[in-house]
Amino acid sequence: MDTWGAMETLVDGGKCKAIGLSDVSLEQVQEVFQSARIKPAVLQVESHPYLPQTEMLEFSNSNGLVMLAFAPLARISTNRNSPNNRPSSPLSTRRSAGVGRSTRGRACFF
Repeated sequence: MDTWGAMETLVDGGKCKAIGLSDVSLEQVQEVFQSARIKPAVLQVESHPYLPQTEMLEFSNSNGLVMLAFAPLARISTNRNSPNNRPSSPLSTRRSAGVGRSTRGRACFF
């Protein structure tokens, strides 16, 4: 909570308008909500069809918190030599086949 308090000081001093959390568990988010003077504005977590984070989404919605998903088409390996270094979502594979290249490192808009 020391770090969160320091971030609240940045808001108080006008250095930023909003603060949020990234890559945290539901228990950690709840701890911040219970004790923070300034509540988080956004929560960034890994969320995709294979890791939907439904409890986190329900908590976010019920507390006015915006949940932002990273890796929305599922995580791929960062090891270029890995056989798993492909989009793991059938949707992203179909989309990338349509343009003739990998979707790794690119955004897909539907």
